[in-house]
Amino acid sequence: MSKICNDCIAIVAEKPRAAAKIASAISHGRAKKILYKGVPIWIFRIDGEEYVVIPSAGHLFSIDTNKSGIPVFEYKWIPRHVVDDDYKHLERFYKAFSEILPRAKAYINACDYDIEGSLIGYMIVKHWGDVRKMKRMKFSSLVEDELRRSFRNLGPPDIDMIEAGLARHEMDWIWGINVSRALMMLFNKISGERRVLSAGRVQTPTLFEVVRNTIERNTFVPTPLYSVNIYIEVAGKRYKLESAEEPFKRKQLAEEYARTAKSSGYAVVKNVRREVLSYKPPYPFNLGDLQEEAHRIYRISPARTLKILEDLYLDSLISYPRTNSQKLPASIGHRDIIQSIGRLGDYRSIALKVLRKEILTPNNGPMDDPAHPAIYPTGEIPRRLEKEHAKIYDLVVRRYLATFMDPAVIDRVSIDIEVAGRAYKLHGTKITYKGWLEAYPFYKIEEKTVPNVKPGDRINIALVRIAISYTRPEAPHNKATLLKWMESQGIGTESTRAEIIETLFRRKYVDGSGATDLGLMVYSAIEKYFPDLSRIDLTRSFEEMMEKIRRGELRREHVVEKTKIVVGTAIERFLKNIENIDPSETKLLGIKTGGCPICGYASSNNEHGFCPIHEKAYEKLVEVYKEWAKDGYGWEDYLEKLSKLEITGTAAKEVISFLRKTQRKGSGD
Repeated sequence: MSKICNDCIAIVAEKPRAAAKIASAISHGRAKKILYKGVPIWIFRIDGEEYVVIPSAGHLFSIDTNKSGIPVFEYKWIPRHVVDDDYKHLERFYKAFSEILPRAKAYINACDYDIEGSLIGYMIVKHWGDVRKMKRMKFSSLVEDELRRSFRNLGPPDIDMIEAGLARHEMDWIWGINVSRALMMLFNKISGERRVLSAGRVQTPTLFEVVRNTIERNTFVPTPLYSVNIYIEVAGKRYKLESAEEPFKRKQLAEEYARTAKSSGYAVVKNVRREVLSYKPPYPFNLGDLQEEAHRIYRISPARTLKILEDLYLDSLISYPRTNSQKLPASIGHRDIIQSIGRLGDYRSIALKVLRKEILTPNNGPMDDPAHPAIYPTGEIPRRLEKEHAKIYDLVVRRYLATFMDPAVIDRVSIDIEVAGRAYKLHGTKITYKGWLEAYPFYKIEEKTVPNVKPGDRINIALVRIAISYTRPEAPHNKATLLKWMESQGIGTESTRAEIIETLFRRKYVDGSGATDLGLMVYSAIEKYFPDLSRIDLTRSFEEMMEKIRRGELRREHVVEKTKIVVGTAIERFLKNIENIDPSETKLLGIKTGGCPICGYASSNNEHGFCPIHEKAYEKLVEVYKEWAKDGYGWEDYLEKLSKLEITGTAAKEVISFLRKTQRKGSGD
């Protein structure tokens, strides 16, 4: 063993499975695998040079401090297995590197080509070697040809990406440890208990969005809407017209109109439009789009989807998944890939159609990524895939094939109809050419027939009905919509968003589709004592600075120093306030102090002693009643109706129950 790597060239891989692929590709299958300190490594020679491929298992180093209290800005990078017992398995990788790398004469970082991969390889070489002698392999898949091409075209270290990685870890550590310690200090002061709490630069505004959504839904009070549904009859077939106008807000107005429509007896065709619509293929997948589709179609969580994609990548079945790009460059051998995919029975007929094209041009989207193209299948044939892996692989392949295909063509007929002075419509849809829908059948276009009519035709009204509906609350967040929200706000990265969402669930800040008591407590504590740190625009501005570091336009030190100023100012303000905190007077959501007669949260100064959430629900009940009263509802009837409606918010229903009990007690019942 002692003879391993005497003046060798050490190739650092991110994971053992990737190391095996890299060693096999570069050595043309001649690499010898051995176990060293319990770690698989691969040894081979090229032109007399000895190469040793050594895998890591992700980050071997993380940030820690021996300083207590807050604020804390002193830290250092130390072995991860020393800091966190959950990473004890990294110790054997640490020992293997510690003995092999000092004997190497040069180094190649062959970790994934992104910020995290660049940082993993850099930290390992920096710790045991000389980064001045380090080269970089850049690849987007673990296919042999691409790995060999990357090895033949080694580049210099990607210093800007390394700097961006260092900045992100240092900034997030400063932010997280200081605010988390402050939260734990506050919780201990209020309750006398010690509890592990956490906050983060991206985690906090994401939690705030969940809380906002939760409170809006829980305090929602619906209002009634009245639609007058018109049914016409043509050639013995009945059709329901689609209203082109807003529903009536007053029942009386709807009834008056319904009587007028009935008495008129007919509908008048005002216009008939026939058009051919062409729907372009969907863009190639980036990570966020794929995670959203996997959840929409299969209800697979974003974090689970990413894990499956990483498995498929390590099996050389797909390209690197952590990408923002919606573009597939021409340099990828698309024809060869599609020919290979066509060997699989499920895709044979579609692949043949695509291959008939003289030029293969994908419908590239606007989003780009400087490191990697959109996600695509490599053409390697899968052997046996687990059920969920097969579903995600199928999504990738079908989306890839679809983006090269012709547009879907739809014949659409739109009929404008007038009934007693109000506008209605009928829409007919027929798919005349499936195009890309044949490859990607996960979009459903409902085909509808319409009667053959012309402008000026009078059509008999068969039925007039009044339908009552209600305004709807905003939809609850799920993991996929929350990820999409983060993406739309420009916070987090394609690599971190899913994990941040999972952290909210692990910490029990979020459960199901809403915030828990603990989540509400953390939210209200940060809102009260660290309002600036919850702002999305602040988080976004730091993301923009990180991107400038990656482009070489900003120095890491500038961003880290600014983080210290922002966080330090907030911590100083908190420390001044905490000395004067009276636990009995501290009013935070999620902590039951016996104030609110419904939930026990601290009450606001209001007539009923409600907490802020139930007070908001009460205020909405009072305000919305004005609309219901116009339809003749009395207060009691109104409350009775709302209590039976499924869409009425939970907090609103709790207030209704409280008010009715209070009223019964007051009347002597």
